[in-house]
Amino acid sequence: MILARWCPLPILIVALLSLTRGDEPTVPSRTRSATAVVSDYVGAGSCSATACHGSIAPWGRDLSPVLRNEHTTWMSDDPHSRAYQVLFDSRSERIALALAADPAQPRPAYRDERCLACHATPRPSNELAPTAWLNPDGVGCESCHGPARRWLGPHTTTDWTSLPRTAKADLGMRDSNDLPSRARLCVGCHVGAAESDQASLRDVNHDLIAAGHPRLNFELAAYLDDLPAHWVEKDANATPPGRRNPERAADFTARAWSIGRLTTLAAALELLQSRSRLVDNDANAINHPDAATPWPEFTEYDCFSCHHDLNGQTRRAGGSGGAGIAGSPRWGSWSLSTTDELLAEIAGSPETRRFLGARSRLATEMAKPFPDTKLVGPIASEAATALAAGASSLESRRFDSARVAALIGRLDQPDGWERAAGWDEVAQRYLALTPLLQSWIELDPDHEAEQARLTARLKELRALLTFPKGFDSPKGFQIETIRSVPARGPRPIQHP
Repeated sequence: MILARWCPLPILIVALLSLTRGDEPTVPSRTRSATAVVSDYVGAGSCSATACHGSIAPWGRDLSPVLRNEHTTWMSDDPHSRAYQVLFDSRSERIALALAADPAQPRPAYRDERCLACHATPRPSNELAPTAWLNPDGVGCESCHGPARRWLGPHTTTDWTSLPRTAKADLGMRDSNDLPSRARLCVGCHVGAAESDQASLRDVNHDLIAAGHPRLNFELAAYLDDLPAHWVEKDANATPPGRRNPERAADFTARAWSIGRLTTLAAALELLQSRSRLVDNDANAINHPDAATPWPEFTEYDCFSCHHDLNGQTRRAGGSGGAGIAGSPRWGSWSLSTTDELLAEIAGSPETRRFLGARSRLATEMAKPFPDTKLVGPIASEAATALAAGASSLESRRFDSARVAALIGRLDQPDGWERAAGWDEVAQRYLALTPLLQSWIELDPDHEAEQARLTARLKELRALLTFPKGFDSPKGFQIETIRSVPARGPRPIQHP
């Protein structure tokens, strides 16, 4: 009882100290007209009462339909809760200095709209300054669950669980149980998103990465596996009685990978469309030293096409996007990888055919030194729309053992490894096979020997893909060495 009474005290002190920093005025990266704002946000503290979501330990299922310690888990273990605080560290100071037009007067990261767009609860740019008190929450509850002013009270009532999802959405609550919806929430920051009436422009471009910001390499299934979950999966994501995993359905990781793959690529294409539109609005953009919008944006391409060891590797072109040109960086090496195998498994839909046609035209254009923005924008939009529809259709699909084994077979074929032209493509195959293997083991443990061999090979691949300590790139990476890993292992799993 004494521990339960006093544990919240250090958290309260830290929160109060953080709030003093949250009073810093936000300086937008562009000039905007001042607008009076009435915010729908109430802050993560509104969820922190012990009887709500701030309990020290989870409640039993017989006492509550939710864990009751969601806020505690988020604040103590989830890196999203510290997203704003990192803007005060030495790395953020170096990034701000590198980006400063005047090194004598750098704009602090914790006041820069470009940083706050993702390191605090995403919201419209005209709300950032009036709601600066929200910043110390980092990526708080309302970042994922929606502005809570209208649903905070109703969601504590006994009638709430019986309300249809549409009624909850009308009050501003987002449906995080739906995997495509959850994926779209994640990619807004972990891939990027155009400015909208819900959030500022979120774009980690080459300037930010060159200044020291980490590259955005998002994979939904891996992120969900790594995060300390403060929730219990429900509905289609929940496990039937008797399964070994008490939290998730046996096919959850396979579905998360599939939906995440398509949603990530759709977000990348939407961001490409946004970037091309910004270029069209910037008369000085192309090949001009005073351009506000560089084009083409280098983060669209494989970083390691340029940032690599000079050790005699010969294969530099080709890869996932097709239309590779020798001497040119590969476009879409992270976002496009493994998509062909997934689409082949769910082929036949009009959305799939539309996407493949648009992607081919887009890859050809993006391989040029200066892609035509008048062509890139509409094609990217067409491809993204088709993919988003495909991701939504996956929500109702179930992955049985045969389907998971078929996907593994497609991804583990020798020609697939041969097409992998660099670190990005190999890493994506590893990130695909790992969650698929997890589901395969859950769905069909009778193939233990084959699953153990694949597990061993993936462990070997992970070691080859891991960056050396102190490096942000694959020092010593050899694509020929990677390709030899499957050859030394068992024969690929055959498509049923």
